[in-house]
Amino acid sequence: MVRRPVWQLPPGVHGGTWDYVNSPQIANDYDQYFRDHPLLQLDVAFLQEHLPPAGGADPPIIVDLGCGSARLAAHFVPRGYRFVNVDLSTAMLRVATAKLVDHREEVCSLRANMVQLGCLRADSVDGVACMFSSLGMIRGRSNRRAVLAHCRRILRPGCPLIVHVHHLLRDLWEPGGWRRLAGALQERLRGAATEIGDIVYCYRGIPRMFMHRFLRGELAADLRVAGFASAEFFPIDPTACQVASSRSRWRCWFAGGFFVVARAPQARLK
Repeated sequence: MVRRPVWQLPPGVHGGTWDYVNSPQIANDYDQYFRDHPLLQLDVAFLQEHLPPAGGADPPIIVDLGCGSARLAAHFVPRGYRFVNVDLSTAMLRVATAKLVDHREEVCSLRANMVQLGCLRADSVDGVACMFSSLGMIRGRSNRRAVLAHCRRILRPGCPLIVHVHHLLRDLWEPGGWRRLAGALQERLRGAATEIGDIVYCYRGIPRMFMHRFLRGELAADLRVAGFASAEFFPIDPTACQVASSRSRWRCWFAGGFFVVARAPQARLK
C-alpha cells in the first residue's frame, strides 16, 4: 500500500481514503462485497427515474463521480447512455474497464480527484451522478463545495446532479452516536480541523477510513453556493430499502440518508 504524508495528499483526500483508493483488494472484491447491499439497488432505480431519458439520436452523457467498479455504467450504457467514469483509484478503473470491454465507444475512464475536475469542459454533459456517499469521502467543506461547483460548471442548462449522502442525525439513533457528536463538537470548539459530521472508522482493513455525514440544511446551502437553481431532497429509510416523499418532514428527521436532485439553471433568455 502506497502511503503519503499529510502534506502530500491531494486536496480533500484523507489519509485513510488514500489507503482505500490504493488498495487492489478493495477494488477486486468490491462487487462481491456489496452484492446484496439494498442501497445499490435503490440508487439505480432512483437514477432511472431522474436521469435524462435515453433513446434519442444523441445518447445522454453522464459523469459518474467516484464510479468505483462502474456498476452504474454497466447498467445504463446498454440502455442507451454514454458514461464518463471518474475515480481516484487506478485499481477501480482497471476493474471498470474490464467490465465494460464491449462498450469502449460509449465509456471513457478518467483517473482524477473530484476536487480537481478542471479538465472537464463547461456545459458538456447531461447529468452527473455522485452515489454511495462519494461526496462524503471528500474532507473539508470548501473541498466539497469545489466538487459541487465543478458539477454545476460541466452540466448543461437544466440538467441534473444526483447525489447520495449519509445523514448526520442518524447518529442520534445509533449506539454511541451521541458520544461521537459530542466529541466532534468538543474538538471543533478547541479549533481542530474536524468538522461536525466527520467520522473516522475501521473499514475493510483500512484502520482510519474517513466519511462526512451531512445535515440537510448544510448540503442545501452548499448547493446554493455552487450555483444550482433548485435542489429536491428524498429521504432514505435507515435500512436503505425505501425512498420517502421529500415533503415528509418526519421522514427527513429520521432518514438514514438522502438522494438529492439539483439542477443547473436554465440558460438566460436573450
